[in-house]
Amino acid sequence: MKMTKRFTPLAVLVITTGVLAGCATSKQCAPQSGVNRGHAPAAALAPPTQAVQAAMTPAQALERLKAGNARFVSGQSLPRDFAGERAATAAGQYPLAVVLSCIDSRTSSELIFDQGIGDSFNARI
Repeated sequence: MKMTKRFTPLAVLVITTGVLAGCATSKQCAPQSGVNRGHAPAAALAPPTQAVQAAMTPAQALERLKAGNARFVSGQSLPRDFAGERAATAAGQYPLAVVLSCIDSRTSSELIFDQGIGDSFNARI
């Protein structure tokens, strides 16, 4: 059987679920007031393209989620233009991960992992 570099979102599902569940219940994960958002590179804020999704490995996707969670925990979340991201994904979406989480109105995976629209599929149960 030939192994390919193709990304499979399910590869990070179990780990992502554990990180999300642990952070969603921890007071340490709450964003802090007085956030210094700084300036992020445009590529970090743009929704993933088909080429980006095809080139990303599961390990790289997991690192992206971990880095986003670290930004969230430290109160350094990136500034987002959700209207612009929504428009950019109107023709297609190429998420880098699948997040399975509990139904909780207090937070979402986009906030906890500091991701934008189109970055992940989210299933809440």
